[in-house]
Amino acid sequence: MLPIRFSRKGLSLVEVSVTVGVLLLLFGAISLIYQSSAKVWRKVDSRTALLRETQVVARNLERALEVTHPFGLARADNAVAYLSATDASNTLETDAQGRLLWKRFVILYVDPNGKVRRRYLPLAGPTPDPPSFQQETGASLADFLTGPEPTDSYLTHTGVITQFELKNSGDYGSLYELIVEGEEPVGTGRKERMNLRTKVSVRNY
Repeated sequence: MLPIRFSRKGLSLVEVSVTVGVLLLLFGAISLIYQSSAKVWRKVDSRTALLRETQVVARNLERALEVTHPFGLARADNAVAYLSATDASNTLETDAQGRLLWKRFVILYVDPNGKVRRRYLPLAGPTPDPPSFQQETGASLADFLTGPEPTDSYLTHTGVITQFELKNSGDYGSLYELIVEGEEPVGTGRKERMNLRTKVSVRNY
């Protein structure tokens, strides 16, 4: 009776090389897809975060300007100041005749790091007569902003605001256009840019 012989034939070197090559190609393709997807996600996420913050600033300013007075508006490079009749709890106060009592200037400006900050400047006392920024402070808004103060609060935290401007729009003295532009780095040497424009009406005119 002849003995049974078992074959011990395995994978050849060529077969192993082909298998490893195919696996490397698959791994490379998956890595490229992942990197591309991650890059797109970071770009969309950065733009969304920057846009969300600037929209919040724009909406807050839009609501505030609806109850301010044009006499109290002051503008400078990347800065806006307006009169407010609200106190620390954001409550409006009026006199016996129903006129708003102006209490403070609210200053929104872009700091050297490209973040929008807010500063409060109380008036000498509540008054129904709207003073101009020059009358109240004895200086222009540009001269007044010498740098950030510890009490200033941040309104934006994402990206860099490159333009923050409130300019006259049309022939009506109470209609303005708010322009906010910003950018967010999304990679080496690349930036995602954003532009927001909205019309703002000062109703207390």
